[in-house]
Amino acid sequence: MFPSFTGSSRKPRRVDLSGRKSTPQNKQIPGLSTQSYQHSSALLLAQQQRAKREAERKELEAVKTIQRTWRGKSDLSRIRTIWRSVWDNKYGRQLAGRKVRDIAEATSAIRLFLAFFDRTWRSGRLLKRIGPRQPGDDLQRLAVLVEALTVSNGSMLHPHLISPSINFQDFFTLHRFVALLLSTIHQSSSASSQLVIIILHLIAELPIVALSVIEGRGFSFSTLEIISPTYYQTLSHLTSASSAHSNPELRELLLRCLLGPLSVIPLPESVRSSLPTNTAVYRAFSRFYLTTPSLGECLGPDTLEILASKIHIGVLTRAVLENLEEGDQISRTTSLRSRRLEQKETSSNKAAEDRNLWLLAYIIFFFRKNSRNVTSRSRQDGNSYIKCITLLFGDAANDVGTRIDLEDQEMSGSGISNDPLQMSYDYENEMDIDGDGSASQRKVPLPGFIKQELHTLIDQPSISSLLSGTPSIMQISGQTSEGVEAQLLASYALTLLLVFPKQIQELRMWLYLASTSDGVPAVRYLWEAVKRAKLFADVSSDVSAAVDSLKKKRKVQTNSESTRGRAELDLTKHQRQYQQYQGAITGKGDKVETGDDDDDWRVILLFLELYSFLLIVMDDEDFFNAGKNNSIGGGEGSRTRDSAPPLKDVMDLTIFLKNLAFAMYWYTGEIMREGQRASVGDIPNGAGVGDANTDADELEVAGVKGMGFSYVKGLVTNLLRMVYLRDSRRRFLPQNHWLMTSRFDMEGFIPAVVAEEENRHKLEAEEEENEPDSQEFPGQVDSRFQRMHKHRQRQQKNHHLAAVAPRLEILQHLPFFIPFDTRVQIFREFVSVDQRRRRGGNTDPDAWRAIFFSGRRRHGDAHGDAHTALSKHHATIRRESVFEDAFTEFYPLGDGLKEPIQITFIDQFGAQEAGIDGGGVTKEFLTSVTKEAFVPERYNLFLENKHHMLYPNPNSIEELREGLREEGLSPAEIDISVADLLNRYEFLGRIVGKCIYEEILVDISFTGVFLLQWSYGKDGGCSVGNGYRPGVNDLKDLDEELYQGLVALKNYTGDVETDFALNFTINSSLTLPNGKSKTITIDLKPNGANIPVTNSDRLTYIHLVSKYRLVNQPRAQINAFLKGLGSIIQPSWLSMFNQSELQTLVGGGDSPIDVADLRRNTVYGGLYVIGDDGVEHPVIQMFWKVMEEDLNDDERRRVLKFVTSVSRAPLLGFGMLYPRFSIRDSGDDQERLPSTSTCVNLMKLPRYNDRKTMKKKLLYAVNAGAGFDLS
Repeated sequence: MFPSFTGSSRKPRRVDLSGRKSTPQNKQIPGLSTQSYQHSSALLLAQQQRAKREAERKELEAVKTIQRTWRGKSDLSRIRTIWRSVWDNKYGRQLAGRKVRDIAEATSAIRLFLAFFDRTWRSGRLLKRIGPRQPGDDLQRLAVLVEALTVSNGSMLHPHLISPSINFQDFFTLHRFVALLLSTIHQSSSASSQLVIIILHLIAELPIVALSVIEGRGFSFSTLEIISPTYYQTLSHLTSASSAHSNPELRELLLRCLLGPLSVIPLPESVRSSLPTNTAVYRAFSRFYLTTPSLGECLGPDTLEILASKIHIGVLTRAVLENLEEGDQISRTTSLRSRRLEQKETSSNKAAEDRNLWLLAYIIFFFRKNSRNVTSRSRQDGNSYIKCITLLFGDAANDVGTRIDLEDQEMSGSGISNDPLQMSYDYENEMDIDGDGSASQRKVPLPGFIKQELHTLIDQPSISSLLSGTPSIMQISGQTSEGVEAQLLASYALTLLLVFPKQIQELRMWLYLASTSDGVPAVRYLWEAVKRAKLFADVSSDVSAAVDSLKKKRKVQTNSESTRGRAELDLTKHQRQYQQYQGAITGKGDKVETGDDDDDWRVILLFLELYSFLLIVMDDEDFFNAGKNNSIGGGEGSRTRDSAPPLKDVMDLTIFLKNLAFAMYWYTGEIMREGQRASVGDIPNGAGVGDANTDADELEVAGVKGMGFSYVKGLVTNLLRMVYLRDSRRRFLPQNHWLMTSRFDMEGFIPAVVAEEENRHKLEAEEEENEPDSQEFPGQVDSRFQRMHKHRQRQQKNHHLAAVAPRLEILQHLPFFIPFDTRVQIFREFVSVDQRRRRGGNTDPDAWRAIFFSGRRRHGDAHGDAHTALSKHHATIRRESVFEDAFTEFYPLGDGLKEPIQITFIDQFGAQEAGIDGGGVTKEFLTSVTKEAFVPERYNLFLENKHHMLYPNPNSIEELREGLREEGLSPAEIDISVADLLNRYEFLGRIVGKCIYEEILVDISFTGVFLLQWSYGKDGGCSVGNGYRPGVNDLKDLDEELYQGLVALKNYTGDVETDFALNFTINSSLTLPNGKSKTITIDLKPNGANIPVTNSDRLTYIHLVSKYRLVNQPRAQINAFLKGLGSIIQPSWLSMFNQSELQTLVGGGDSPIDVADLRRNTVYGGLYVIGDDGVEHPVIQMFWKVMEEDLNDDERRRVLKFVTSVSRAPLLGFGMLYPRFSIRDSGDDQERLPSTSTCVNLMKLPRYNDRKTMKKKLLYAVNAGAGFDLS
């Protein structure tokens, strides 16, 4: 028809260059023939006409549809009106006041009633708006019919309707009628209460009718299919809307209706074999009824108890699991997250979100009431219950954990009882900040019944008996049901740890106390399961296996994904989890291969949690004797020793942890964002760098919400550090076992780390510049956004550093991967870079002073102002009060103490000592401050243990307070004095930091536990996973007697409560300034004086005592000291060392004095200067022979201390000693003793004639304490 059709109907552009007006008829496209143009116009016209005809056709069809529908509706209404008249004439009047005669009359009346009853009124469709409705009249007819179908005032169905002779057609007519009754109850607000009761009577009889028909005729179908799919939905609505608790008849009927379909009536074997299980009924019951809030309040507590006694808990939990498998919404938290995304803020929506929690609480209640003794339940039911609880918590575990301890002020409970375990919880007002840094609505307390039932999960019998029905897997090989049970129990236990964060320590202890049926402790049971896990073997042999496993966990969802997409992902996860544990639930022992290793991760993480707890309460004797003469299964012995893996297994564990930790730190960027690797700074061959804003906790390592990447990293890091500390105290692992140098390019390692530290410093500087002004968020309400902003920035910074600075992260968290000497060099580089940054590129003190003075002048300061600013770094110090004068002069400097200072000493006569401070006097000043301030008898700031190691006096603040109270000072004056005391601790921290900063060794020794807290930072933690966990073993440094007593308590085999008579308190003895003593008692837990210590909770007591003595009691003193230390030395720099290494940093190494190294780095003066021939003076040669051949190491140390004031060598040898070790002559008097100037490390040595005399005079001077004054 159109031979020139080009395939495009678009009208071509018309261009006319003639200047004449053109009409559509005479317009023509240049370059287009007249024929083509005509064809295009014809095509366009045809298309327009076709569209017009199509629109007319659709309009006509719509009119026909409307007319047909209207006619149908009108005809149906007319016919129903006729049928109503027929029904009224035939049955309405006849049945009024009497009962049906037989089944034929009953079914005939029901069929006619079903024919005219207005279904549109029930369905809620739009069509119900068309035409007249008569729901009220129909309800009256329904009441008449129901009365006729029942006897005894509606108490039961008419005998004709429950006769075994009823045929199948009549039975299903009755079924349709009951379905209508259910819908009437559910949707009608005008039905009378009496009608509702009569209908319930009829419904309550239906399940019996169904089973009777099955028994008599052998029909095979589900009971729930008979009674209606909306059965339990209707009962739920009726329960919530009625006052059943005050109406005994209604409550009785509801209970009968609930239990009818759930009951199991004995049937012939031939019929029973053809019936499906009543799991379908339980599925509907759990899905639609057990999600009803406050059943105990609606039905009454007694009714709920009866309901619990009649329910088969095993069938119920398996029904819930089947619902989960098919993705039903009752127990998945997808709806929680989708509603949160939609910003629904009403209380009704919050109640809907809690429906799955109500189901969880009812199942716990039913399980408790079915059997008090957990061991009496079948193993299959127990496994099904545990799996059900785990999956019902699901992703809501974190949310529940934040709400479970909130005070219930407005929400009503169950009507049973209030939560006895409520406690206050310190939440930020108005708005909470989720783990990803986002702000969520204010947390709503859990209802009382839910809270109460959840708390029953964590009582000691419930936790400790988890393994009571499980045999040991230590002698079993291969994948078995016991292995799957370990994974199931791990999932359950990890969920409890998430839901109850405030009881986490008790949960760990009770899990630790659990044992299998044959007596194997839980930790050993889990360890055997871990060793059999494929993931454990793979990661132990190859780091890349850990990286690959963690990559699989990464979420691929983006912010643009729909809620439906999230729901599909969650459905897949729940289906996978359900399938993974079918072997454990059914007892078949078949493991479902899903291509995922979440089950291995769960077992491993639970073992790491419990083993970390075990190391806290375990002393070294049990640790190093684990696996020797163990008494598993009964008998004598320490439980901690029986629980711990033997040392050879600990080595295997550390290999796994090392590889896993290295993967999580070195490949952070690659794990979190594969394919987005980039190079930042000087980071070769290494960690992938991803999006710095990635939320690490989005990666669910074990498939459990809350068990994210950061959690696992922290858990692994802490455990590695605890095992490393054991090994550093007493070596049991091979030399160099901890090093991972083969994984690094060690030649370029130090420059790369320095570059990463520079990037970190720049990042912090940018954060300080971009820190929002407090005025941007005025008022109390807006301060919430400040907290949210800071929290998110902190998370982004941590994630960014983890990705772009992997070496720095490893040095901070896992420093033992790198050799000690390398770390010391890195530390000195950090200090040097910091000095150059602060001092304008110069480290020389005089050059800095010149630059400082000229810089202040260039910026407009007057000469006097610049001089005043510089004079703050100069002080005049009296010899008899070095510490007090130092505190007065230099405390206001703050971190300005990093800069060079100048000291002028005043002797006891008030005269200024001669000399210019070129560094030596500063050294003398710093060492003098430490010698004076750390003397316990003088300032009482620090105490000594029996090994003469120092630790902060934990009673110093309380002793000061009590003394000032006795003097009559006011509380405000006491607080001022306490603040001054803490300022002195802070200043001492700065002094020690200054010594380390300037490489000045001081002869003081601190206890290991105090130094350990330096490594972990202020208040027990610097960053993720680095919290200090006090253990009983650390008490040995502070109180040997208390340590021995706690160990004896732990290993005691008798009745602790009777024999020890302890409670959860601890006494502290205070020595007041006036010499009096006073004892104070501290509660270790609320109302601790009334809580006895028993065999079951003695570990909690031991832990609380250790925590109080090591952390809580000296918290203020330690924090003040660390605040001062951190102002001079970055806490992240100190975290590169363990406690013994930090002591080496402060006072030098404990290795024997290397005389050859000292000789190579000695400077000579006076006659002892080496000449052009390079030969040492004979007296110098004699001196080195005496040092090397005539003196032992202890005597050499005394000589070194005599000259330098420190008996230990510097960290990296005497080449790092500043000023250098120096010797100059002091005459040829043979009776003269050697003398020293310790401020410049100078010894003045007379020219003795023989070695014997030199040795004699040297030792005499050293032992007599001769020094500067004798020179």
